[in-house]
Amino acid sequence: MFNLFKDSNFDFDKLKYQNTPSKIVFDAYYIPEDQTCPICSSSNYSKNGYKIKTVKHCIYYSKIVIVKCHIQGYVCKDCKSFFYEKDTFSNYNENISKESIDVILKMLKYNNETFESVARDLHISRQLVINIFDKYFNYTPPVLPEILSFDEKHINKKLTDNAYIFIILDFLNIKIYDIVFSRHKYKLEKYFSRIPLKERENVKYITKQMNLFRYVGNIFRYQ
Repeated sequence: MFNLFKDSNFDFDKLKYQNTPSKIVFDAYYIPEDQTCPICSSSNYSKNGYKIKTVKHCIYYSKIVIVKCHIQGYVCKDCKSFFYEKDTFSNYNENISKESIDVILKMLKYNNETFESVARDLHISRQLVINIFDKYFNYTPPVLPEILSFDEKHINKKLTDNAYIFIILDFLNIKIYDIVFSRHKYKLEKYFSRIPLKERENVKYITKQMNLFRYVGNIFRYQ
């Protein structure tokens, strides 16, 4: 058990599990720690129910591990605020363990690994692997060239859940600037919004197919 949850703060005496042909499901509780109210910093509180957060733990290659984290709730006796104990196993608003994120990012560093192969080995969806890559991989594209070309290409859906990728080309140097694994407008808005407006305004010309206009529109210059 310890090898599965070595970076957690679980109470192993309370840990229960059910082993099925496709997955292992754990019920886990945290070791109680000293808490303070996040509103008034008071240590005068009492227990008040709990919530269950279901988290995927992708480090056991034979099958997926599902952890039902029982997170204790508290109520402050001074300001009456309600709060939960700290979740040390997964990040806020995420249903995958911190250790799993590290494993996925390390696997993706190898040249022979793809989103599909990592997802298959860890028993999770390809889109989840892509989402983690987009969120946690720290990649800064080079400075935008003066002339950009936009194109799209239909690809094998084993690479991504989208049928088309959006290709950004450096027109003058005839080389790929970057690839976005979707041509959907909201994805492109998210991508270009990461580039400062001042830098985007340095682009003098953009070439593209006419059918790409509905995907690109005015998002490049005026975000």
